[in-house]
Amino acid sequence: MAMDKDNILLLICLFFVLFEGGLGAQDPPVTRVVNITNDLGSRIKLVVHCNFHGKFHDENLGLQTLSFHHSFSHSFKSDDVTPKTRLFCFFWWKNGNNDVFDLYNPQRDDPRFASKYSWSIRREGAYSYDEKKHQWDLLYTWKNSKSNKFVPWLPDFITTTGHGTRGESAMKEN
Repeated sequence: MAMDKDNILLLICLFFVLFEGGLGAQDPPVTRVVNITNDLGSRIKLVVHCNFHGKFHDENLGLQTLSFHHSFSHSFKSDDVTPKTRLFCFFWWKNGNNDVFDLYNPQRDDPRFASKYSWSIRREGAYSYDEKKHQWDLLYTWKNSKSNKFVPWLPDFITTTGHGTRGESAMKEN
């Protein structure tokens, strides 16, 4: 009889360790949203090409052309995040200016944000909104590169002059 009580007590303890300790119920994945807004100026179009590299999949988000104050967003689940997860984007605008940087890097961004990552692309650089401080911070200054050497697949409508033969309207001023 004592053996049965010991076994029952052991099973109860094991149950609490497994299910209260986190192996049973886990928090559901959180949707994270990265938002990019063109704040370069009223007559400047921003062309963006982003790639997401997550735990479960990689995704080419394609070319997006943003008019002034227009935005582009990408969402993903927190269970697709590892320390190596990245959302990086190439940016091009008027007169062939271009650059590339990480819009989502978990080590840099997770301590600063809850689930929404807002970016304002401006002439001097890329600003991110710090939800905890309630302010925009300049996190990346453009290198003012006018070369497309770092992008071997640069589309033919984006040239160092900002104009081309195909899709020319993507880079022209309004």
